[in-house]
Amino acid sequence: MSIYKKLLEVQKELAPIVKGKPNPFFKSEYFDINMLLADVKPTLNEHGLIVLQPTTIINGKNGIRTRIIDVETNEEVASDGLQLPDGVKAQDYGSAITYYRRYDLVTLLGLEGERAYRDWE
Repeated sequence: MSIYKKLLEVQKELAPIVKGKPNPFFKSEYFDINMLLADVKPTLNEHGLIVLQPTTIINGKNGIRTRIIDVETNEEVASDGLQLPDGVKAQDYGSAITYYRRYDLVTLLGLEGERAYRDWE
């Protein structure tokens, strides 16, 4: 089975990711990278797919590359997603890596988020 057929099966099996983390600053909710990976990795792995998200160089700048690899055929789909910001503190750089990993993986897999109900005042 091709990687695209396997990804189709993965998409059929994955439910929307529940946004269960509160962001009171924006009065909204989100899912963090750990919640996302906990939801998608088991399904990907059941189909012989792994996800890797190394840092890389994109147009001469640091960035994140998301790869989904079929371990049987070595086929892959990839996204050279986003360039990381320059000149920021290590903690901010780490936050950007986490943020970019989350959105690059969501985009590559075509996932949707589902809001958990929260009454914001």
